[in-house]
Amino acid sequence: SSGGGLRDFNLYLNAGAEFLAGHSPYTTVALHHYPSGGLEHLPFLYAPPTLPVFGLLSAMPHALASGLWVGGSVALVVLSLRAFGLSWRWTLLAFLWTPLEQGLFVGNVAVPSVALLALALRFGPGLVFGALLKPQNGIVALWLLRERAWRALAAGVLAIAALLVLLLPLVGIDLWRQWIQGLLAYQQSEQFLPGLYGVGLGKFLPMWQVIAIAAVVVLGAFLGRGRDGLARFSLASVIASPSLWSHGFLFAIPAVLRLRGPWFWLVAGMLCAGQWPGPQLALGLAAVAWFVPWLRRSERDVADPRSPHPLGSAIEPWPMEEGVARRGAGGTPTWRVDARRAGEMRRLRSEGVSTID
Repeated sequence: SSGGGLRDFNLYLNAGAEFLAGHSPYTTVALHHYPSGGLEHLPFLYAPPTLPVFGLLSAMPHALASGLWVGGSVALVVLSLRAFGLSWRWTLLAFLWTPLEQGLFVGNVAVPSVALLALALRFGPGLVFGALLKPQNGIVALWLLRERAWRALAAGVLAIAALLVLLLPLVGIDLWRQWIQGLLAYQQSEQFLPGLYGVGLGKFLPMWQVIAIAAVVVLGAFLGRGRDGLARFSLASVIASPSLWSHGFLFAIPAVLRLRGPWFWLVAGMLCAGQWPGPQLALGLAAVAWFVPWLRRSERDVADPRSPHPLGSAIEPWPMEEGVARRGAGGTPTWRVDARRAGEMRRLRSEGVSTID
C-alpha cells in the first residue's frame, strides 16, 4: 500500500459532514474523470440511514473517530472469524490476508459488516440490515427465505421499517430519491471510468452476461440448506456485486473455508492476485465446489495431516452452531445426517479418527 490510508472511511466522514451541514452527500450525475481531491472524494453510495452515524463520527476529532472505526472493525473481524471456526492462531494470521488487510487499510464498511454474516445463525434478522450498507448484501438475506425462517425475516423487515420511521425526521424523503439517483449515476460513471468496477465482472463482460451469471449463482445457492446454504448465498452476493474490491471477498470466507486443503490455499491465494483472472477464477472455483464433492472438505480430510486447514477438526464453517443450523433460523429442521454418513463416522471413530457429529 502506498498512501490512501482510511480513504473509504474519510469518504464516509465527508458525507457525514455534508449531511450535518444540511447538504446532500449524493452525486446524482455521472463522473467523466476521477475527483481531483483523491479517491476519498468519490461518490457516497450508502443508504440515508447511515448518514446520522457518519455525521456523528465526522463531528469527533479525526484521530478519535478513526480509532473507534478501526478498533471496532478489528474486534468485529475477530468475532466473525472465531464464529466461522478459526482458532486464535489462524484468526491472527488472517489479518495478513490481502483482502482483510486492504479492507482495514482503507477503512471500508465491508469489514465490520461481515459480523452480520458471522452471527446469522443466531441472529437471522441481522442479514436484512446488510442491504443498507451494500445493496448486494441483500442477496444473503434470501437465505432466510430459503430456510423458511419467516419470523426472522419478518423481524428484520419490521426492524428496518421501524428504523426508517425513527430516522425520517433526520433524513427526510428526498435523500432517498437522491440515493437511488446516485446509484444509477454511478453505474453510468463506470462506463466512462471502468476502474470503478474494481475486479467486478462488469469490467470484463457485457452486462447481460453479468446478470446471467449472477442469476445462475443465486439459483444455485437455493440448492443449499443450513450452514452450506448460508455460505452459498454469501458467495453469491460477492459474485453478483456490480462493483467489487478485495475487501468484498470477506463475505466469501465461509464458502472458501468449505474447500479441501489444497483447493482452499489455491483460492485464498488467487483472491490476492490482482485484477484478472485470479480473483474471478477463484470465486468461480468456490461456486463450482457446490456441485463437485471432491473439492469440498469431508470427514477424511480432518484426519489428513498433509492438508492443513484453518477449520482444524471442523468440516464446515460455524462449527459451534450445529444445533442452530439443524433447527434453522426459523426453528424448523433443515438437514439430517443420513445413515450412510453416520455409519462412516462410526467407522472412522473406531479407527481412532476424531470426527465432529
